[in-house]
Parts: sequence; structure tokens; C-alpha cells
Amino acid sequence: IPYDYIEDKSFGGKSIQQFGIEYRTKVYKQLYTGLFYELGQASLKPFDRFLNSPLSTIGLSFQYFFEFGPIKFEVAYPLNRRKKPVDPLQPNNRDYVDKRKFQFHLQVGDNF
Repeated sequence: IPYDYIEDKSFGGKSIQQFGIEYRTKVYKQLYTGLFYELGQASLKPFDRFLNSPLSTIGLSFQYFFEFGPIKFEVAYPLNRRKKPVDPLQPNNRDYVDKRKFQFHLQVGDNF
């Protein structure tokens, strides 16, 4: 994902490549759980070669199917977090851009 290290924020892109796979199994009635792996990147170029600098994550999901649709809760662990570039004044201080070790996601409804 394009990132402005000075402003310390992400800022979109012109293309995105992503891949995801999930193994889901029924736990009880309408309750499901799953394990997933996701890989992806965004680029400032309209056509960037795939897997130039991808970020990946693994996680666990819980999904409950109501009559109106599913509600899904996911917790994800990033496998490779992005580090800030080397500061010439502090070459040993390569802190992570995103300090979160886990991310949570709540989804209401189906993917489309």
C-alpha cells in the first residue's frame, strides 16, 4: 500500500492485487469458524507486477448466519509488517509503520 512516511499515513493507489483462501467448517447449527491466509499489495502504477512488495496475514474467523444474512468477526495477525525507511541519524531505529500486532474486522452481510 502506498505510504507517506512523513505524514505517517496510507494514501491509496492505482492498482491492487490480492489473493485469499479460507477453510471454513460448521461448529454448531448456523455457527461457522475458519482459518484464512491473505496476500496483497496496492501500487501507484496502473499495472504493477504482482508480488512486488506484498503484505500477508493469517487469521481466525467466526461467522453466524441469521435470517437476514451473516455476521462475521475476524482476527488477523500480519506475517510481515512494513518497516519505516532507515533514518541516517538513527540507523538502528527501524520502527514498524503499523504497531498493531493484531487486527480485528467485523462484517455484516455477504461479500459482493
